[in-house]
Amino acid sequence: MIGIDSGLKNLNAYTSGIQNELIVIGARPSVGKSALGVQIGSNMAKTGSKGILFQLEMSDEAVAMRIVSSESGINNQLMKSGLIREGRVLDKIMGAMENISTWPFAIEDRIKEIHDIAARVRYLVRCEGYQWVMIDHFSKIQNRNQKLQRHEQYIEISNTLADLSHSLKVPIVLLAQLNRQVEGKEPSIADIGDTKAL
Repeated sequence: MIGIDSGLKNLNAYTSGIQNELIVIGARPSVGKSALGVQIGSNMAKTGSKGILFQLEMSDEAVAMRIVSSESGINNQLMKSGLIREGRVLDKIMGAMENISTWPFAIEDRIKEIHDIAARVRYLVRCEGYQWVMIDHFSKIQNRNQKLQRHEQYIEISNTLADLSHSLKVPIVLLAQLNRQVEGKEPSIADIGDTKAL
């Protein structure tokens, strides 16, 4: 592969890995796009590829819990309940946490404005050697210029991310929510939120 190993065999076969470009993963609400993004990010980090997830919808603790659940095989809801008593289950969780702590994987849940995201990414790639970026999700990214119509803000955001990926030569994976009306038909670019920006 010429791209970064996504850890998903069929996706790798189709894309030859995660390439140095702006990649949009779109899905209807509540079908698991965030879980897919976290899984891809985790898989890339497992291979030693250094990256960051900008999580605009959940806290970094919630994302970390999902990763621990996936890596340990222990149900996320059971972990949240705090009612785990069995030693083997605790051992799996602790083992997963130990493995995850070695991954070159950062989660950022405080920066939400596009120019701040871009500045952070430039620093991390140029000064810290980060190799990929993931953002969850598109409609949650903020723009300083609130006078613009929302679709115009989306155009500026998408252009900024595309230019950033091109100039830094790193993949930027952007998760996007599709309109619910796409059910039963093949989605198009126009189905991404309320924008035709991408």
